[in-house]
Amino acid sequence: MSFYTPPLSDETLELFEVSILQARYRFANRALLREALQSLNHFFEKNKIQKVLALAGDATLRQALVDQGHQRDKSPEEIENAVKQVACNENLRKKGNDAGIDPFIIKHPGQLGQPAGRVVMATTVEAIIGAVWYDSQKNINDCEIVMAALGLAWPE
Repeated sequence: MSFYTPPLSDETLELFEVSILQARYRFANRALLREALQSLNHFFEKNKIQKVLALAGDATLRQALVDQGHQRDKSPEEIENAVKQVACNENLRKKGNDAGIDPFIIKHPGQLGQPAGRVVMATTVEAIIGAVWYDSQKNINDCEIVMAALGLAWPE
């Protein structure tokens, strides 16, 4: 017996853009956002596309933090500490939960009604940033807007 989880509708993705991203960013290619929010493929394996988006999002988040530290004239150690603090899975999980992303994540049917775990939420947050990276034609400013909407910024 196999289960099929339908992809998120355009209406649901628009709700995500308005409520989670605070209408600060609108996707031109919503397929990227769908992949970012789909933690599993239809056969309950890890979503390879989401993982690639997450890798891009992780790198983008780290680069943005390095740039912000440089602009603030921070030392390499301060920059490294900020990157570790903001980009760690536990912080990404917390910020994803605080933003209300969980209801939008496509999960295994056995996980329905359960909150996303630390790794699933952190990967999804990274994948959202990666999706913006590709959708915006690699515009770091658009990514920083989305990061701010998700509460991911230089620690004060």
